[in-house]
Amino acid sequence: MCEDINANGLMKTVISSNQQDESQSANTVLTSRLKALNVLLHCKEEIKEKHMWHQKIIQLKEKRRGFHLITDEVLSALPEMTAVNVGQLHLFLQHTSASLTLNENCDQTVRSDMEQYFLRTVPDKGDYQHDYEGADDMPAHIKSSLLGVSLLLPISRGRVLLGTWQGIWLGEHRIHGGGRRIIATLQGNS
Repeated sequence: MCEDINANGLMKTVISSNQQDESQSANTVLTSRLKALNVLLHCKEEIKEKHMWHQKIIQLKEKRRGFHLITDEVLSALPEMTAVNVGQLHLFLQHTSASLTLNENCDQTVRSDMEQYFLRTVPDKGDYQHDYEGADDMPAHIKSSLLGVSLLLPISRGRVLLGTWQGIWLGEHRIHGGGRRIIATLQGNS
């Protein structure tokens, strides 16, 4: 019943019932309004059951400075994703000295080249005012801001729709950054 409901059509029914012509009785208008509201209430519960939200914290183990392919580590922590027919996965890294990005998932030299690029572009021994947490701290904040700390990924039939050569990367920008936390939020229809 709810699959066949067109919200615009239902609203037109309610609105048209407000525009009572002289041939309609007050009872007919009231009956039409009550039917429309009853359908809305019934379908609200059905839609609510099919729409899901799930959130969890994924704790990543400490990694050395550089770029790391973490696709399998992240997705294996989300078995709930298999229940999502159409939806999205939002990943949010709760740190200011690391980053998340999508890039090459096959050739490890891409990650190495990326690290070398950022070490040259944002060097540890720059003229930074914020230097009391170590020479690598302020450059880590800059790299984190340049790359970002969140990703929004489409889901279809229980799988993230990444391109053939795309993988989820953690950019660890500190020499000793420690473990990192990602908040993963699944949203979609089952």
